[in-house]
Amino acid sequence: MFILIIYIILSYVVGSIPFAYIISKLFKDIDISITGSKNIGTTNVFRTVGKLAGILTFFADVFKGWLVIEIAKHYINSSFDYLIFIIFATLIGHIYSVFMRFKGGKGVATSLGIFMSLSYIPVLFSVIIFTFIVLISGYVSLGSIVASISLPILLIIFKYNLSYITVSFIVACIIIFKHKSNIKQLKNNLYRKNKTER
Repeated sequence: MFILIIYIILSYVVGSIPFAYIISKLFKDIDISITGSKNIGTTNVFRTVGKLAGILTFFADVFKGWLVIEIAKHYINSSFDYLIFIIFATLIGHIYSVFMRFKGGKGVATSLGIFMSLSYIPVLFSVIIFTFIVLISGYVSLGSIVASISLPILLIIFKYNLSYITVSFIVACIIIFKHKSNIKQLKNNLYRKNKTER
């Protein structure tokens, strides 16, 4: 139990590593937390620093989520009841980073890494849905929201147990909450579009 508690704390610390901030500083000496949308995440890095920096940020955030769960599964305790604490510690670390005065990203890439370790086939379909939505709408935020909602549904389709489904639903709610400003913007853009077309 002591090892588990230590690992939960370490999971939060690893989740807190602000790769968006680090990579932005290394590439262009930009403080991503006060630039662009001020979100410490992949999309803001793409827009303000560049494609390469954005890609590196994305894979780094995915990797930290994947790595924490992989280590936990093989060396800490494979019981999902224990993994739940590690999942949320990692995700909360990313969203409320101790290194960034409890600011952070929106949890999409890190959640992707977490669930890649737990259920990679449903996640693959969720990524396809994300890509399709972004391509037809042009909005990464909309793709992220729809993909996060799709994952619990896909887990039901692939007959995963209730604990997996419940955790993925809670994670989806967290991601949607973190996108509340994006949802408002999407609604405003849709309103303006409809008004223009009249």
